[in-house]
Amino acid sequence: MSADASVVQQPTEDHPPTVELGVTNEHDRSVTLVPDSSDEMLYYLPPMEGETVDVLLVPEEVSSRVIPDAPIDGCWRFDADSRSEVGSEVIQLRPSQITHELGPGERYAIRHEVYHVIRSGPCYPDGEYTTGKTLLFTENPGEKAVAIQEEGPGFDLQYTLTAEADGSIAIDVDGPDPA
Repeated sequence: MSADASVVQQPTEDHPPTVELGVTNEHDRSVTLVPDSSDEMLYYLPPMEGETVDVLLVPEEVSSRVIPDAPIDGCWRFDADSRSEVGSEVIQLRPSQITHELGPGERYAIRHEVYHVIRSGPCYPDGEYTTGKTLLFTENPGEKAVAIQEEGPGFDLQYTLTAEADGSIAIDVDGPDPA
C-alpha cells in the first residue's frame, strides 16, 4: 500500500484551500480497506493540531451551517463561536462505516477543504499542523482485518500541513507504517 497527499487549490476569495488524500493498492491482489472508526475511509480525520490553533479537513461535498460560503474576516474559518460548536456540528456529518475494495494498482482518493477551527487569532498561523489516521485491510470482505504480506492488518498515516506566512499551504503524508 502507498499513500499520497497534495494541494489541489490554494485559498482564494472564492474558495478555501483544498487538499486530496489518497491510497493505492500496490499488491497483486484485491484488498478491502476498512477505516479505524465508524466513518468512511479518509472521510473524517481528527483536527490537525498546530502550536496555537487547529485546522480541520472537511470533505469537499459536505455542507453545514458552520461552513462559510465566503471568508470570515479574510480567513476561511468556521462560522462558530467555539471549538465544541464546530465539533458537534461536524460529528453530525459523519457517514456510516463504508469500506472500499481496491484492485491491484487501484487508487482511492477524497478531497477536503481546509478550515481554521475558531474565529479568534490570525488566519492559519504559519507553521505545521499534524493529524493521523489508521486504515485496516483484509482480502476477504466481511471478515476481520488480516495481515497482507509483512504489512500487518493495517497501517498508520501521519499527515502534516504546512502553512506559510503568505497564506499558502502544503501537505505531506508519512506512511504507511504497519499498525
